[in-house]
Amino acid sequence: MAKENIDDLDRKLASCLRTIDAKNMEILNLQTAVGQYDAEIEAKSISNGDCDHTSKREKEDILGRLSEAEGTIADGKSKVTKDNEKLRWALEQSMTWLNRMSVDSFYLVESRHVIKRAVLHVRTLIKLSVTYFQRNHSKGCEQRLLMVHMLGFSDEDMQRLSQEARQP
Repeated sequence: MAKENIDDLDRKLASCLRTIDAKNMEILNLQTAVGQYDAEIEAKSISNGDCDHTSKREKEDILGRLSEAEGTIADGKSKVTKDNEKLRWALEQSMTWLNRMSVDSFYLVESRHVIKRAVLHVRTLIKLSVTYFQRNHSKGCEQRLLMVHMLGFSDEDMQRLSQEARQP
């Protein structure tokens, strides 16, 4: 019985040793898995840290470029506004000059017409006067009336001229 007990205990011991070896292998596998998991977490952490750092750098770079672009746009807008003001002023000056020239031109054209009319009337009056004096005042009544009308004399002026013409 003792030998059977010893054999039974040896078997139990061998079984326990196998179980312990299996558990040791399981523990070793779990430790390896935990190590790999820790390594992955650390890699992700470093990667995330790098990504965060890279993201921050990229964000700062983008903000810098955005600020630069906004400055350029503000400068461009300011320049366009100044150019528009200059062009508006030049247009107003041109319109003022054009209006003055138009008014001056109108008055010059109107003055030319008046002068031409006056010259025509003066020439006609000179011809009538020459004709009147060449005919020795005979049949001069028509010429006198025409001259009086062209000169814009009133009825009183006409009567006075007629009286003066009759007097010797």
